[in-house]
Amino acid sequence: MLLFLGFLSTRAAADLEQQIAQARELAASSSWQESQLVIDQLLPRLGEASPDQRAKVWILQARNLALAGEEAAGLAILESLIPIELPRLDVERRLRIFNLASNIALSMEDFERSFYLLGQAMALHTAEVNAVQRADTFSLASFFHSQVGEIERALDYAERAVELARQVDDPREICAALQRLGVAQGAAGDEASQLVALNEALEVCHGADFPLFLASVQLGLGGLFREAGDLDQAAEYIEQGLAGMEAIDYRVGILTANFELARLRYEQGKLEEAQIMLEALVEPYSELGHWADLVDIHRKLADIAAENGALAKSISHYDARLEARERHLDEQRSRRLTYLQAEFDAQRKQQEIALLEERNQVMLLEAEAQARQRWLYVILTLALASIGCLLLLMLIRARADRYRFQHLSETDGLTGLCNHTRFFELVQQGMAEARQQGQPAHLAFADIDHFKQFNDRYGHDVGDKVLRQVGERIRKHFSGVDAVLGRVGGEEFGVFLVGQPLTEAVELLEAFRQQPGVVRFEDKMLQITFSVGVASLCADERPSVLRRRADQALYQAKVSSRNCLVIAGDDER
Repeated sequence: MLLFLGFLSTRAAADLEQQIAQARELAASSSWQESQLVIDQLLPRLGEASPDQRAKVWILQARNLALAGEEAAGLAILESLIPIELPRLDVERRLRIFNLASNIALSMEDFERSFYLLGQAMALHTAEVNAVQRADTFSLASFFHSQVGEIERALDYAERAVELARQVDDPREICAALQRLGVAQGAAGDEASQLVALNEALEVCHGADFPLFLASVQLGLGGLFREAGDLDQAAEYIEQGLAGMEAIDYRVGILTANFELARLRYEQGKLEEAQIMLEALVEPYSELGHWADLVDIHRKLADIAAENGALAKSISHYDARLEARERHLDEQRSRRLTYLQAEFDAQRKQQEIALLEERNQVMLLEAEAQARQRWLYVILTLALASIGCLLLLMLIRARADRYRFQHLSETDGLTGLCNHTRFFELVQQGMAEARQQGQPAHLAFADIDHFKQFNDRYGHDVGDKVLRQVGERIRKHFSGVDAVLGRVGGEEFGVFLVGQPLTEAVELLEAFRQQPGVVRFEDKMLQITFSVGVASLCADERPSVLRRRADQALYQAKVSSRNCLVIAGDDER
């Protein structure tokens, strides 16, 4: 009887393992609903499962919840496993939990939690961990660093992930690593290398039966061809990517694919269809907090409305674009500061460890000094001096880092001018001082005309060169004037003048606008012109009202003829 019961127990365990393997295979190759049907059958049997088997099932359940758009619920499952199941699992299963949890937190744009979980995964990398798991972690690290603007690190991690995946010849890992490498190369502006990586990923992902990453690769290629102007090729890849995302019912992926398709329709001149698709994306993208994409959505909707003669609707979308852009810039700043703070904390912990090691060394020296009384005083003095110097250096380094982080948080790294947030903080202070002293004040926005053409025709390096030159030109032109200068958007600059009558302020701005601006590219001289909108501060005006009037004046300058200056009237308040 005991033998028979043992046989039944062994058979039940084997059957359970077989069902788990089936659910994992369906999760990789089919829609999440198909694997969830198997998981629903497994959940009542978890009482008879081993810790490793339970972990496998909960990992699959968390993944499916994330694909269904319930990321918070999926992350909660994984974080509940960490204190309970983690100590009983092998290192590879623990690494899988941290990798997936970090990935879900990143998709929720919870960068602080994602960075912490990624750090836990990186700490598990030992000789015991196989190359597949390490490749998965490096691939995730590449994607994370792409999102926080650490492009060099992103490229390094992506290349290491591809190398490890190729060592073990795992098609799915190679597919994922190449797709993440393409993302990093796109963030770096290296479209040629990105195209090579995504084409190779496309071939590998087809053979690996990995629909999620295959669809992501197809959408990436579609976006590349769309930006290059090959709209027929772009349409083919985008429609394939959309079909792939719909097949696995991945909510965020479907939204991304529809956004790419709407962009394509806009480029094809199918404005009515593009408008319908873009308007349908506003609400879900607002809920997800995808502010950068919302900036582009509202810009296109504003252009379509203007094309149709609906000026009020165009202005409404333009205002919504400005709000989305503000949130995007604030989010970028917060994301960057979170990453820098985490990096700073990590360095500080390493310094604390070094200090503790130094103290331990002092204690060892004290123990040995019983036989060397003559040298005790010298040894202790040297040790304490070393600790004091180390503490002093740490204090100096911490203070320098704090000043550096503050400067980074207030300055635009490309032009050296105030960034968006700092500029409007100083404008608000300047408005209060101007009212208190009874002085006139004026807010102007200057936008580089046709800036997108510099990037599209000559590359982002030339575009960056244009922005740096404009920043230097603004700094020199307004050097002797009481002015706040900043870069408030991609190609948009702000100037706040205090103490001058409107006529003198306009003359100063017109002199800046009319100065010949050129950038040399190979044997070409590229002309730079500006559209400028300016509004004067009224007695009881709020900062948001002054800003809106200056924005509206800039908008009028751009929609009329560009390369001109428009003054906002008081009746626009």
